[in-house]
Amino acid sequence: MIRIILILIFNLIYTVSHASSWPIQLVTQSELKPTLMRLYQAHRFTFFCDLPYSSTGQVTIYPCEQCLPIEKSIKWMRLVPTPEYANSLSCYQHQRCVKENGKWYKGIACCLKQSTLFKSMHYDLHNFVPETPQLSQMRRQYEFELNLGVNAPCSFLFNNKKKKLGTSLIKLGWIARTYLYMDDTYGLNLSKKVRQQFIDWHMQSPPTKWEIRRNQMINQIQGNVNHWILAAHDLSESYTQ
Repeated sequence: MIRIILILIFNLIYTVSHASSWPIQLVTQSELKPTLMRLYQAHRFTFFCDLPYSSTGQVTIYPCEQCLPIEKSIKWMRLVPTPEYANSLSCYQHQRCVKENGKWYKGIACCLKQSTLFKSMHYDLHNFVPETPQLSQMRRQYEFELNLGVNAPCSFLFNNKKKKLGTSLIKLGWIARTYLYMDDTYGLNLSKKVRQQFIDWHMQSPPTKWEIRRNQMINQIQGNVNHWILAAHDLSESYTQ
């Protein structure tokens, strides 16, 4: 009980003090992939299943039990998909930009031209993890659900009717801290119920050593931290002393 209270106090302090802490130095589209490749050189494993990949980003996958292995290039997956952080922006929902031929358009290309907020969200390194093309595509189509949670690190349960995906709690903790960071930093307008669900996942599954190290490395690149990871790490350090 004391530990839970301390976690809540730490999280409140960091949320208030870092809520508007945007990245100081953003990468550009051309810099994004090389920067992420360098960031993960010390930990070349995909997010969901911890599959190793090469220094050039090639991962070996098995499409089925009897299939021969094939090599694919990893994808840099956004844990918070673009629609979830961009839907409230006018440039994403409405045709606010015009091409040279006079045709109006909307979406990512328009927001990159018009919105500083969108650029910051779109290129924020805290939101990226390496993944296989198949699982990256799956993530874009399904939302996470704890009630479908599984214990095995590379197992999934699907609710196709509700478009829900269940994965291991250790991954849900990481996912939760990413959503909470994005909400505090950019204002995703998460409902109280959803935000509390993320806080529960965060408390049940503390950051891994790699998650903590990655947070520090991203701070060196773009000048800000995910305060939910930092708060949990600081609390763990003080709790063990």
